[in-house]
Amino acid sequence: MSAGVVVLVCVLAALGVVLGLQAWARSRIAAQRGQHVPALPGPLGEAMRGDVLLFFHSPSCGPCRGMHAHLQPLAASDPRVQIVDVTRDTEAARAFKIMATPTVITVRGGLIEDTRIGAMPPGALDALLATLSPR
Repeated sequence: MSAGVVVLVCVLAALGVVLGLQAWARSRIAAQRGQHVPALPGPLGEAMRGDVLLFFHSPSCGPCRGMHAHLQPLAASDPRVQIVDVTRDTEAARAFKIMATPTVITVRGGLIEDTRIGAMPPGALDALLATLSPR
């Protein structure tokens, strides 16, 4: 077998593993739809009583930084936007079974309504926020 064929097989195998892991993570997260939000102490737990957009991020994640720049001003003025650093609030990340960052979860009436994994443009984030009831 030539070196080119071996490299091609290795690349395809690695791609298959990555796509399989992504599918597994998405199915695990999708299973949370309609579930009650986990009980959490502190301000984050208090915020879960109403409709909320949860943004789980990591400081080392490039796409997270772009989304954080858009959501940070919103979070400062709107209690429906909650930003969770998974490196600092590991309890919340574990409770919501966060497998990758960025992850955005919308909660409505104490139930997990939607989960999105991966970078989202500002317009999509604003559209998600517009679907939540005002406080």
